[in-house]
Amino acid sequence: MDDKLTIGGAPPVMYGQNVVLGKQGEFGYTVEYDFSDWVEQFGSGSVGWAFKRPRDIASYLLPHEEDGNITQITITETELQFAGYGEVEVFFINSGETDKRISKTYSVLINESIQDVGQAPEPWQSYVDEVHEDAEEVREIKDEIDHLQFRITDEGILEVNI
Repeated sequence: MDDKLTIGGAPPVMYGQNVVLGKQGEFGYTVEYDFSDWVEQFGSGSVGWAFKRPRDIASYLLPHEEDGNITQITITETELQFAGYGEVEVFFINSGETDKRISKTYSVLINESIQDVGQAPEPWQSYVDEVHEDAEEVREIKDEIDHLQFRITDEGILEVNI
């Protein structure tokens, strides 16, 4: 991974070769890319971003801001609508005599969010569940004891038949 890309001001979290972009349904992440090397190599030009969401066939352009040779996008809930693998590409087109285009494409992972979240259980519920489990164990032991047969022999020895 190169050090040109940051997410929220920090290096991106990686999952294999994929940049972890966030969770499904979240938004508000800023992604920045330092394109100083491209300006040094090709001169002045314009920069842009394209995004391809999981499940989408085509990519679309993202609005961005520039501060010097840093370009920044804000990831919205539109980009994070679907969980899975997508792509984000930052590209540079120089404005010299011959147009030259250079780009960097990142494979991105959007993690699945927990859906259909229900109510939290009552704080005492785990205790009640444990009591029920213990009571079931006691019933099983009682059933085993009920099936035992005891007898004391004439010699005073206790015999147990299972």
